[in-house]
Amino acid sequence: MAAESTTPRQAPHPAGDARATAIMIIKRWLQAGAFPGRLLEDVRHDRAFITELVYGVVRHYRALSWVINLYARVPPDRELLPPLLIGLYQLLLLDDVADYAAVNETVAYVKQRRPRAETGFVNALLRQVTRTRPECLRRLTQQPPGIRLSHPDRLLQRWTAHYGADRALKLCEWNNRRAAPTVCANNLLAAPERVRADLAAQDALAGSVKAWNREFLVVSRGVAVPALPGFTEGLWLPVDPAAGAAVQLLAVQSGQRVLDACAAPGGKTALLAADLEGQGELTAWEPQAARLQRLQENLLRLRLESFVRTRQVNALHPPADAGRFDRILLDVPCSNTGVIRHKPDVRWRFSLNRMRQLNRLQTALLTAAAGLLRPGGRMVYSTCSLEPEENRMLVDDWLKKKTGFRRVDEAVSFPPQSGMDGLYAAAIACR
Repeated sequence: MAAESTTPRQAPHPAGDARATAIMIIKRWLQAGAFPGRLLEDVRHDRAFITELVYGVVRHYRALSWVINLYARVPPDRELLPPLLIGLYQLLLLDDVADYAAVNETVAYVKQRRPRAETGFVNALLRQVTRTRPECLRRLTQQPPGIRLSHPDRLLQRWTAHYGADRALKLCEWNNRRAAPTVCANNLLAAPERVRADLAAQDALAGSVKAWNREFLVVSRGVAVPALPGFTEGLWLPVDPAAGAAVQLLAVQSGQRVLDACAAPGGKTALLAADLEGQGELTAWEPQAARLQRLQENLLRLRLESFVRTRQVNALHPPADAGRFDRILLDVPCSNTGVIRHKPDVRWRFSLNRMRQLNRLQTALLTAAAGLLRPGGRMVYSTCSLEPEENRMLVDDWLKKKTGFRRVDEAVSFPPQSGMDGLYAAAIACR
């Protein structure tokens, strides 16, 4: 955790029960291993503020824990940890929250639920941090990178070995930045110029990124993306520029038979549909019912439901009537280490054992997809991982064992360098 600002605090955020909601989400994350992003999907009021609190705590969890250990004589009770983390994040890293609001509302939350002694402990710790904030932040900057940048040592060590110490530190810094939403025009319904004009009219346009033969528009931070004009009408879709890499490598042509084998939530599916220009056949598979429903809802909003054929299918076990495809996009499950800026809890979930399990799944999916590819066809294997074992190393190993296929192109994104999510994509041709 690097100090993002130590400027004077402004007026308190009129959040009502927002802090209580954020505390409960952090509690479920810490105690039950729940995914913060999924819990945030159910939030309807004060969503921007709650998201800032939740993701801020998850992002800086190790550094905030160090601060607690610095000031507390004994480790706090597990029930006190979530409110303490929420309070400390506001005191140390948020510019637009007044100190008294961060302290008083955190203490009030604890007072309603815990004994008086524990309330006093929380109150004393937060007020001491408030009084000594500059010294606290100074000492934090002197800690090892894993603490001050709030990443697990196992990831930092891996990235240092793969990318070098300087690039590894820059990656950690990138992961700790707040991500600005990006959107791409649904070319089947609206030209990019119209979407740009609509966002600018709402003072919601912060810039643009041109990548992979597409323009992605950057939305101003703090804007509720679903509330912007054009979202409900399907004129554009929220998607990171990195998504365009795999789609471009697939090089679909109008009239082809195309499969998106691991499709939900549907961002790449929509980009493929736009490239096909409504000509040909596009099939999207998703094994999980809840994710399939989300895929279908997104396609309906984008007015693509009549063109894209969705099915609940596990790509490991293709249905007998699947047939062969000219193009297959295989966006496999992975460790997600390239999208930590969007999903900060990924850093705390990473493990070598889990990655080895994913490697077996990824290899099996590659083999299954290869059996569905027509001679002369092309498939793209893609991940949002930065780990070589899930990317080039895995594809190299698979190609050595699988005759009749060759890699014809690939794309790699290292976030601090590319300015977008991390990715790997390999285009594999069937001879």
